[in-house]
Amino acid sequence: IVAICGYPPRTALPVAIGLSQIGEFSFIVGQAALQHNLMPAEGMQVLVASAMVSITLNPLLFRSIDRIEAGPRGVPWLWKLLSARYEKRCASLNDAGRERVADGKQPIAIIAGYGPVGRVVDAMLRDAKVETVIVDMNVETVRGREKSGRAAIYGDVTQQAILADAGIARASHLIVTLPSLEGAVNFVITAKELNPDVKVIMRTRYLAEGDALRAAGAEHITFEEGETGVALARHVLERRGVDEATMTKLLRAIRMTWKMDPAPKASPNGVKQASSVPS
Repeated sequence: IVAICGYPPRTALPVAIGLSQIGEFSFIVGQAALQHNLMPAEGMQVLVASAMVSITLNPLLFRSIDRIEAGPRGVPWLWKLLSARYEKRCASLNDAGRERVADGKQPIAIIAGYGPVGRVVDAMLRDAKVETVIVDMNVETVRGREKSGRAAIYGDVTQQAILADAGIARASHLIVTLPSLEGAVNFVITAKELNPDVKVIMRTRYLAEGDALRAAGAEHITFEEGETGVALARHVLERRGVDEATMTKLLRAIRMTWKMDPAPKASPNGVKQASSVPS
């Protein structure tokens, strides 16, 4: 249903997996069936057992979504069928955006996601005279950008074709403002293959994702989990009257322990230099 509505398989798969487990409503239906003699008592036992199995398997399916997607992707006619409405929708929406990207000559910053964080990043970059291209899955967002005469691409930013439409070949920065991105590691690898010089700046939820993203080529990662911890710690330290110098030292130690900042760069004489990225 999601694919028929014009969304990519990458969006349809999580929806399908999310609906694949037997939820609470099934027990209500089963109880009604028992009351109306539409199902034997043994049927409820089968229903409960099936629910336990499906709920157990559900998180494993979510963890395997990349491998699940690889199945239909490896069958050209099936992938084309699943993507047909999405590709048609993209083609009709992205004509103007592709033209604006193609007409530009200066390096651009691609911003994936145009929620509150994406809008702030876009506004600050434009104030700094940096040309931006928005990639978003919200049709109205893309149409609104087009009406204002600015470049926007509709689609799943993890898809190579969408990155190409957004101008990845001449992008200086690729900024992911989405709170979560399925297949983030493969996405970074793909972006680097299309443009080895692009600087990938990621937003992600968990500190545990950092090493894999850095290994894939992400230059800077902002961790929601870590930044929340640092902000709460700062608030407590301020309330306790800790001086600014001590507080800064403690919080920097936390950031280093959690690998929240880029590793210090070595100077020509071999001495490590502090990162220029602000805390």
